[in-house]
Amino acid sequence: MRTLLGRRIAAVAVTASALALATPAAGATITVKPGGAVPTIADAVAQAQDGDTIVLRRGVYAEAVVVTQNRLRIVGRGAVWEGFVAGDDARCLQVQGDGVTVEGVTFRHGYPQLRIDGDDCVVRRCRFRSAGDYAVETYGERTLVERCSMDGTETGAVVFRPGAHDGAVRRTVVRGVSGSGIEANAADRIALERLELSRTASEGVLLTSSEGSSVTRCRVRVAGETGVSARNCRALVVSACTVSAVDGSGIAVSASDDVRVEDCSVTGALGENLVSVSGARAVVRRNRVAGSYDTGLRISGDDALIEENAVSRSGDPGIEVVGARAAIRGNVIREIANSGLRLIGSAATIERNVVAAVGRYGIDVVGQAALSENRVSDCSARPYAAIALRGSGSSLAGDTVTDAHGDGIRIEGSGNRLVGCVVRFARMDGIDIESGDGNTITDCTVSDCDAEALDNSGTATNVTGSRLASSRILLANDGTFATFEGNDVELSDALPPQID
Repeated sequence: MRTLLGRRIAAVAVTASALALATPAAGATITVKPGGAVPTIADAVAQAQDGDTIVLRRGVYAEAVVVTQNRLRIVGRGAVWEGFVAGDDARCLQVQGDGVTVEGVTFRHGYPQLRIDGDDCVVRRCRFRSAGDYAVETYGERTLVERCSMDGTETGAVVFRPGAHDGAVRRTVVRGVSGSGIEANAADRIALERLELSRTASEGVLLTSSEGSSVTRCRVRVAGETGVSARNCRALVVSACTVSAVDGSGIAVSASDDVRVEDCSVTGALGENLVSVSGARAVVRRNRVAGSYDTGLRISGDDALIEENAVSRSGDPGIEVVGARAAIRGNVIREIANSGLRLIGSAATIERNVVAAVGRYGIDVVGQAALSENRVSDCSARPYAAIALRGSGSSLAGDTVTDAHGDGIRIEGSGNRLVGCVVRFARMDGIDIESGDGNTITDCTVSDCDAEALDNSGTATNVTGSRLASSRILLANDGTFATFEGNDVELSDALPPQID
């Protein structure tokens, strides 16, 4: 028993010794202080080994330093790292080692102030002032910048260079940048979270050729160009961001597939669009956009989902979708100077949208779509329509139009089908079939129209089970009917002749 116990104790001792040898010893701490034993940062770096900590005491250090050690920690205690060295802007710090942390340092001037070539580096609680170029320029993977502030940088605040994958900027404030706020070029999986960006001369955020990146809970205000811009990206997520008072678009994503823009608020963009996305399989949902001279949401690409957005006070149109197989549902569109919702494409579904107070078309389909349970009101001045089908093979099921200042529903095409639709109060025609062959109206109700309840100029039109009532003219037919049966045409002695 004692022999076995002794062997076990010996084995534990050997294992503990092996672990001790495998685990790096805690690094030394080197303190830098003007006039002290180690008066300069360069002196401290020359002495430092991997895993050491360099503490910078209060003072101004005008130095250009290169760090090659790994896991080095540089901690500022009231230190200002001055980049104006020998009469010119120089790079304050270049990090070539891996796992280096820079914390609590104020950088002033410099070109750029901090360049990172190593991997797994951290920049935390630093202040960057008046950089002659970028504040932080990184070529390394997994760079983390967090809880920093950056003011008055000349080119940009943070830039991820090609290959600087899996980096992140979190809880950082950027103000007064002469270029873009945060940039990433050919760097994948960049995470930007809870940033405050204001007064950037160009984009607040600019992503180019990036895959799997995200912009989350960021605020961009007063940008000279687009608030959040992305080009040639894939699987980008822009979520819960606020963009306001920018001279370009609020959020603009171009030539990028599998993009999601969700839960964002965009107001006061002076460019073409508040939000625009071009690329396949875009998801644009639950955004609130308002105040644009042009389009609220513009989505270009196949298989898009546009869902539960609120769009108001924009130019033309509130939402525009160009592409095949789009799903457009549950959006609220109000106070649009021109058209509310425009689709240019095919095989789309448009359902449960609310459109109100628009100047031209409420819903304008140029192509082919299946519409259902949409509500359109207070829209379409002459000569426009609350709902326009300008193409063949579309369908309306259970859609409602009230208070149309032009036509209620207008059809220009063949083989379109209306089932269970309601039109009430139209300043022009309730349902106007301007052209086309074989259009069908089934179980629809049209009333209170200042012109014709139903104006048919198509050929072989089918009308069954529908009700036409309380209009100046109930039925005008300049075309032909294939079927007209089972309808309730409510004549009234109080009105002039109602069938033309």
